[in-house]
Amino acid sequence: MKKLEHFSVQKVTGDGRCLFRALVKGMAYNKGTVLNQREERENAELHYVKQLGMAVKEVLCENEGERNLYEEALIAITVDEPLKRYCQRIVRPDFWGGESELLVLSKLCKQPIIVYIPEHEFCSALVKILPGSAQFVEYDSIMTGYNATCRI
Repeated sequence: MKKLEHFSVQKVTGDGRCLFRALVKGMAYNKGTVLNQREERENAELHYVKQLGMAVKEVLCENEGERNLYEEALIAITVDEPLKRYCQRIVRPDFWGGESELLVLSKLCKQPIIVYIPEHEFCSALVKILPGSAQFVEYDSIMTGYNATCRI
């Protein structure tokens, strides 16, 4: 029997950093804090959103020794582009995060990150597309969803 899960949708400002914004909101929620849109823009953008992106850049682009611990992320990146080009793009404010960043951040934060998408275009049912790592089951999962324009 499948476990029934209930979710509420928390909108995230749609920009190049919406994946990181969704993660910050999920992390805050797991600690008992709900960030409203103003707090998301002011606090999250200034500190946490940029820190998450830079943490990924540090392990994948600047630390050759650590880079090999993130083989899945490296494969996801280099299927589309050379690592050098990726490392140039990740620092841009309009950089769109995706699967490789989620894989790295799950390990760095020692938290499973679960990603859902709507089952159908106008349906409220959600389907897991990135199930999260069983490696960190003792921690609260960070759950995020994705629609055609941004994470939810």
